[in-house]
Amino acid sequence: MSFPSFPLFRKLLPEDRDAYLTFYHDVEPYSDFSFNNLIIWLDLRDDLEASQLGQCIILRFSNPFEKGITSYSILGKHGCLGAVEAVFDLQINLGQEAKLAIVPECVISNMLSRPDLPQNLVVRANSDHRDYLFDVAEFATLEGRKFHHLRRNLRTFHKEYSANVRVGELDLNTPFAQNHLFTLLAEWRPQMMKNDPLFDDIKALQRHIKYQQWCPAKCLGFFLDGQIFGFSVYHYPPQKGWAIFNHLKNSRDIKFSFDFIFYTTLTRLRKEGIAMVNAEQDLGMPGLRMHKTQLGPVDYLYRYDISRL
Repeated sequence: MSFPSFPLFRKLLPEDRDAYLTFYHDVEPYSDFSFNNLIIWLDLRDDLEASQLGQCIILRFSNPFEKGITSYSILGKHGCLGAVEAVFDLQINLGQEAKLAIVPECVISNMLSRPDLPQNLVVRANSDHRDYLFDVAEFATLEGRKFHHLRRNLRTFHKEYSANVRVGELDLNTPFAQNHLFTLLAEWRPQMMKNDPLFDDIKALQRHIKYQQWCPAKCLGFFLDGQIFGFSVYHYPPQKGWAIFNHLKNSRDIKFSFDFIFYTTLTRLRKEGIAMVNAEQDLGMPGLRMHKTQLGPVDYLYRYDISRL
């Protein structure tokens, strides 16, 4: 199916996967703009809409990161300035603030290449929404000072737990996996409230299961003495050699289990031919930012807010 021409919008459907990927496969693998994350996260309120203007796709959605806010964003590499200005004109006509949110860097690069860039545009990098990128090959050796914390944490984990740890793939389509994961998320809710105050993770996982046909994902389960203490869910975007995390959850009762799950998932992905992993953003949470930084990212993918003075 094709998308309506701007300013018309229609609901983005799981069946739109192939049509959407014609836009997405030519850009960097931004986590929010992978088709899985569009359907799972940006459509969490069931109101994600899409429109097409030239070679850009324009998205309208209830922003999961700003409660009560309807946001617009754009994905594309060509004709981006015209698309941005067209959205601003629409917003002004609707009596709204002229603003776009979580706009990927590919759009900004295309805009800044224009000699006629208007002076009344304000472009701000949003550090809360930069994706953390990891070079999988580095995790084969963990050499260098930047892995000091991870090496130390893994040593402690292995000393205390590794003899009784087992790792296995879980099929998200099976009642066994579903029942276990939902039960665990409910049990861990008090531990997770700081990072997920709205408890959206369980809703997102439900959507992952519901839309497996269009949003395929893999899940690793981590067992200590036969009991699950964590899991990781990830998917493969169309960009060759990449994987994107969707969920990495763990019991806070098992010391350094997050680090073990992250490291083990990356080493398994390396065996599957994956070279780079996008571990998503930190959403401005200080603890999560510090922890992801200590894991040793090799680069970032930035997103921006654009407004008109």
